[in-house]
Amino acid sequence: MLSRAPLNVVRNWVCDSRQWDGYKPREGDVIIATAPKAGTTWTQHIVNLLVFQSPAPRPLFDMSLWIDCRFTMPIEAMLPIIEAQQHRRFLKSHLPLDALPIYDEVRYIHVARAGLDACMSFLNHFNNYLPERWSASTRSAWRTKPSGGLSAGAANAARILPLLDDRRRGQRGDDKSRLLFDIECSFWRERARPNLLLVHYNDLKATFRTR
Repeated sequence: MLSRAPLNVVRNWVCDSRQWDGYKPREGDVIIATAPKAGTTWTQHIVNLLVFQSPAPRPLFDMSLWIDCRFTMPIEAMLPIIEAQQHRRFLKSHLPLDALPIYDEVRYIHVARAGLDACMSFLNHFNNYLPERWSASTRSAWRTKPSGGLSAGAANAARILPLLDDRRRGQRGDDKSRLLFDIECSFWRERARPNLLLVHYNDLKATFRTR
């Protein structure tokens, strides 16, 4: 049952929250929703191990799909794949909670991370992009890769700094993307929900063990 419809629309160069309109919830679904570079993939792996109770290799990114992503595949192709899954489904999102639909039968996991750590990780992530990845991203984006004499690091920093600079909020027309801290606050405000689990990246690191 729908507990709360999305309160906001987020559409930026990576995400489009409207793509969740076609999602059909299933009892026990898990949505792993984080800001970028906050331990998303790590948490997907943890949930994968819990769901299958086995460390056998599995194609994680083909199984745990990112519904709001604008550049991996058309949403029209993604939703039938999700609908056909027979295992307990676990999905990914980089949206604030107020841009997601909340269903009583769905479980939500949010991982928080210190802002500076997340942003520096994001910068390193962009610096490792190959030209082909830039092209794929910008073809689906409302804005393009910074250009005009900037070094790769400076150009990528131009993408990261707005995450921390709330003075830029609302200055880009239709862009309703949230800042890093807005994403965190959206989950913290809803922390009393019984189907929402809040996790911190530092706690995952503190309890990490290797064989």
